[in-house]
Amino acid sequence: MNQYQVRFAWPPWTLGVKVLSGLLVLLWLLPIFVTPLREWVVSSALLGPTTFLEEPWRVLTYGFFERDFFGALFAVLALWLFGSELESRWGLKKWIAVQSIALLVGGLAMAALMLAFSKGSAAGWHVPIMALVTAYCVRLWRAPLNFFFIPMTGRSMLALFAGFTVVMIAVSGQWWLLGGEVSGMLVGAVAAQNSDLGFRWRDLKTRWRIFRAKQKLKVVKGGKHPDPDDRKRFN
Repeated sequence: MNQYQVRFAWPPWTLGVKVLSGLLVLLWLLPIFVTPLREWVVSSALLGPTTFLEEPWRVLTYGFFERDFFGALFAVLALWLFGSELESRWGLKKWIAVQSIALLVGGLAMAALMLAFSKGSAAGWHVPIMALVTAYCVRLWRAPLNFFFIPMTGRSMLALFAGFTVVMIAVSGQWWLLGGEVSGMLVGAVAAQNSDLGFRWRDLKTRWRIFRAKQKLKVVKGGKHPDPDDRKRFN
């Protein structure tokens, strides 16, 4: 009979997780006690249906201000449980880049929905967190995992998070948030499939050069041998 030894280990507190968690908690606490800062956050930092057109920085600043204690707590726990492992694997630069891209793309998606229907608001680090959760689950798609001692795979864990997100959005009635969550999932899936490509300028240039080279290739019709000039194109 095969013997299996199950070992439960909590993820480490990596540098990026410590700094970002501390920043999110600090920016949640300060507006509570500093009235001018709270007024500025409400008037100039959160994402709304029309204000981002005049103040475009809102598609980034909205993520740094959690609305309540549970939002801040969930952000810190998610960064620790999922973000620390990805930071160790990717490195700090890509870890920051993935979340920044998710924050921006998700902000634009939600802002577009808000503008189209003239309603809504958004705040919190939930879109980058969805990107990290998706990347974590895609990387461990069929691997056996334990989520708070509940056995599952990366695939079932992602389905669990997606379903929970949809239920919470449906209960709150803030359906425009789906634009941000879907954007975060797409960014996370791309990040999980590409170790580096797509997140560095030189890699984007490489992709463009490959695309241009394919466009220049001469297609040879079947049934005929290429002439010497054609052979030179492929050597």
